[in-house]
Amino acid sequence: MLGIDQMLTAKYAGIQGMYYGSMAPVSAFASAFLLYRGFDNSQIGSVIALGAIGATILQMTFGGFVGSGRRISVRAMTSGLLVALLGLSIVLCTGLPGTGATMVVYVSIMVLALALQPLVSSMNFSFQDRGIAINYGVARAAGSVTYAILSAIIGGAVARYSGAAVPWFNILTFGGMLLFVASFRLGKAAEDALPLRSPEPAPEDAASQPGERGFFRRNRGFLALLTGIALVYLNLAATQTYFLQIITSKGGDSVSLGIVAAIGAAMEIPMMIGFMWLSRRVKCGVLIQVSALFFTVKTVAILFAPDVTGLYFAQILHMFGYALFAPTSVYYVNQMMGEGDKVKGQAYLGSAMAIGSIGASFAGGRILDAYGPQAMLQGAITLSVVGNVVVVLAARAIRKRGESHAVRSV
Repeated sequence: MLGIDQMLTAKYAGIQGMYYGSMAPVSAFASAFLLYRGFDNSQIGSVIALGAIGATILQMTFGGFVGSGRRISVRAMTSGLLVALLGLSIVLCTGLPGTGATMVVYVSIMVLALALQPLVSSMNFSFQDRGIAINYGVARAAGSVTYAILSAIIGGAVARYSGAAVPWFNILTFGGMLLFVASFRLGKAAEDALPLRSPEPAPEDAASQPGERGFFRRNRGFLALLTGIALVYLNLAATQTYFLQIITSKGGDSVSLGIVAAIGAAMEIPMMIGFMWLSRRVKCGVLIQVSALFFTVKTVAILFAPDVTGLYFAQILHMFGYALFAPTSVYYVNQMMGEGDKVKGQAYLGSAMAIGSIGASFAGGRILDAYGPQAMLQGAITLSVVGNVVVVLAARAIRKRGESHAVRSV
């Protein structure tokens, strides 16, 4: 019989599986659906950028709600967003007249779906202060498995039935996630058996340093880290958003896109599962620098890939890029923050990635239309190199801050 830790890890794996599975229809196959609906590359970029902008605003709002312990729980917020996503996805499946209505609905879906990310991450830590250890790496690996399977299935469905098939998978994933979120709780007997929840202590100097300025003063180096992450993530977002166009330029099609996405997701699984073991042996500050480097290396491999087979091999590098970054960034932020700042830190992390997506979407689509995929990749690589330098400098500054705090506490 499963213990409480294993039971909640399994439920959390279901949540992660459905959430990251939803990124296949919402994000990876956004171009396939929007091209089917008559959008050009610049319009697709605008849709995705607007979604990321809206998500950034919502993420910071959620960070304030949850970080201050007010009004509504993370689970209730997540459930409400999922109900809205289900309704919007059903509307999208019914077929909308013209690109204007489609754009409004799709942007709304992207806003709400991307805004879920820090809430999903925060669920992992909501039971920790009551002595429950949820294995984040195993749960996140479930997300990669689901994404890999759905990517292959959606790629085949698009090739057979057209881009109209894409939003039906939104309903599948958001509906499944809603069921898992509803079950992510303990029964009354198990709840009563746990240690009492201790009140959340205020962050150091929180009273004298309120607001966003106080947050960044308490967490020096974090703003620079977010800047570096935004630049590095712009590189990833450019390839993810316009992968279909990149693949087409190298002789592939929507089936190839499904295979590429599935390979990348499959490469995530061993890293996600082994992350807890790895993080006990290598500091997260080092791991985040390694992952940022491989974001750049992978895009260089995509740039020089001569054909679709080359893209398949380039996706192997995903194991040391995003697959390492996803769990490392969550744990790194959690480790460096005071208790009262943790959820807000996760929200800022999600916002940095959203800002990278905004830049990639707006600039990427225009460069793609004007100069083609190779020029877009070259620009993404240049910014990613700058981001790598900033991440390294920020990680060193954060390490020195941690060492100085340790000395003062002795």
